[in-house]
Amino acid sequence: MEKRIYKFSTFRLIKNIVLSIFGIFVIYMGVLLFTNKILYSAIAGLIVFALMVDSIISGVNTYVEIDKDEVIFSIKKKKKQFTISKCSFRSIIKNDDTSLYVTDEEGVEHYFDLSDIGDDDYYSLLEDLKVIGDDAPAIKLN
Repeated sequence: MEKRIYKFSTFRLIKNIVLSIFGIFVIYMGVLLFTNKILYSAIAGLIVFALMVDSIISGVNTYVEIDKDEVIFSIKKKKKQFTISKCSFRSIIKNDDTSLYVTDEEGVEHYFDLSDIGDDDYYSLLEDLKVIGDDAPAIKLN
């Protein structure tokens, strides 16, 4: 398999920016309504702005790299590398949230929120990891 990299989707970036602007406005107006102090509202708005910028930047820096039998998850500047053939994977998809759980060869389960890479890339990633698709192992139901 050739090297593949799954990165932050542009649609998610635009969506996060729009939601951030709306969130800042709501917090600013809410604090202004309850305190009648523009300074408190501005401080609350700046705090929410800083949190949103941090969230967007960490999302933009999120990527998953697959190269042969290795997978590297880079989330918030933390990298974790796994050997695909020695791990098991499980995926949970709820609404807009896509989560991947990786159980390494030692039996330790690692959680990754991959909502920021977008749905299409997430499904492609699952196929590359052989969680779904033609190469995925059959699941026996009792």
